[in-house]
Amino acid sequence: MIEMSGFSSRELIGKTPYLLTPASEPLFSEIQLTLKNGEEWKGELEDSKKDGGKYWKNVAISAVRSRNGEIASYVMIQEDITMRRKMA
Repeated sequence: MIEMSGFSSRELIGKTPYLLTPASEPLFSEIQLTLKNGEEWKGELEDSKKDGGKYWKNVAISAVRSRNGEIASYVMIQEDITMRRKMA
């Protein structure tokens, strides 16, 4: 994520990704519903770099549940797919 976006780890760690914030409706609703149903959300998204440039990423998000089954946090894996999309 740091290489893809141009943000430093200090700027990213502990922050909520934009696609998990209510400002990104209707994507927010789709992701939340998927995660609440115990499923993994996957998709390709265009995002903005710190310098204003754009890049594409493949994203997978899963809920991490506590021992009692409640959602404790989320894990998100991202892969830069900008070159692949340009070649397609």
